[in-house]
Amino acid sequence: METHSLYDLNNYISQAIALNFQEAIWVRCEISQVGKSRGHYYLDLIEKEEGSDDLIAQAKANLWKGTYAMLKKKNGLSIDSVLDAGMEVLLQVTVRFHERYGLSLQIEDVDPSYTMGKLEAERRAKLEKLQQEGLLEKNEELDLPVVLQRIAVISSERAAGYKDFVQHLSNNVYGYEYEMTLFDTRVQGVAAEKDLVNVLKSIKKQKKDFDCVVIIRGGGAKIDLALFDGLELCRMIAKLPLPVITGIGHEIDDTLADVVAHTSVKTPTAAADFLVEHNMNFESDILSMMQEIRTYSTHRISEEQIQLDSAIQMIEMTSSNILEREKDDIERVEALLPEITFRIIEQKRAFIDKMEAMKNLLNPIEILKRGYSISYNNGKLITAASQLKSGDEILTHFHKGKATSIVNKVRNGKK
Repeated sequence: METHSLYDLNNYISQAIALNFQEAIWVRCEISQVGKSRGHYYLDLIEKEEGSDDLIAQAKANLWKGTYAMLKKKNGLSIDSVLDAGMEVLLQVTVRFHERYGLSLQIEDVDPSYTMGKLEAERRAKLEKLQQEGLLEKNEELDLPVVLQRIAVISSERAAGYKDFVQHLSNNVYGYEYEMTLFDTRVQGVAAEKDLVNVLKSIKKQKKDFDCVVIIRGGGAKIDLALFDGLELCRMIAKLPLPVITGIGHEIDDTLADVVAHTSVKTPTAAADFLVEHNMNFESDILSMMQEIRTYSTHRISEEQIQLDSAIQMIEMTSSNILEREKDDIERVEALLPEITFRIIEQKRAFIDKMEAMKNLLNPIEILKRGYSISYNNGKLITAASQLKSGDEILTHFHKGKATSIVNKVRNGKK
């Protein structure tokens, strides 16, 4: 049986690869991990089964320091954005096989436009997905508090954009004070999406402590902002029970995070301006209302003063007329008083004379003069025959003199 050493086998594979891959080839793949040492890049490349996370291929690739410098000069900052975990890339590689170290791919060139095209296609698909789920305007439907003061800030503490935001907000010309709570996290790289989602979940648990959430990041290449097109991140922003304000440094296209946020501005400084302007608008409304109240009060007081002055004039005029009429009445009464007094005295005198005549008329003596008499039985006045009996002695008074008589017979009742 023929045998071969491992070295012989690997040497054979090395020669076969060298014969079949004499020129560099372009390879589509995804970067799963990136390492860097002394300016060299060491990448783990993978390919997943379409529509699944199952790996169907895996390889290692190297980007040497000199080649990286050449590519950065050629592509600018976008090369750094492409060489990030989670990115789908198109790499030109030279296939190498070493008897000791095995298969490796040496990166000769990178096509950022491929990555950007893939990202844009994914972005459109995610946008359509968010629209189907009814999330594009969900956060925007939340009402902003009339005053924004307790701010949850999501940013990297070391980022220049965060420092600009804090300085601009703290030194606002109106002297407004803000309570800012920083949630320090990465804001670059596709892998940072998970960190942002976890931060938003933490803020959600503390929702009563904040008026709004501000997500800020300084400027960068379009690929750098791919993080903010993450589907789970956008879902979390849309469903957050607090208004979200994004101040992500971009000049042209909005990220999906901007689309689903309550309010989107271009830069961290613009986010600070928005917060200040929002509170300034509230203060302006208050001052305007105060001015309206002052104007209305002045106008109302003026109207009431006019009515009061008119009422005073009316009272004075009415009082004067009443006094004049009463004075005339008093003068007329004064003129008539002697005559009225005389008439009253005459009426009283006639009444007294009448009473005097009636008194004389009812005087017993006067009654006796008219032929009437008064009889007594044992000193008691006799007013009825039933008071007597036969044989009683009665005393009768006449106008002149008295007579004593004996009752012979008494008749009671009617005639």
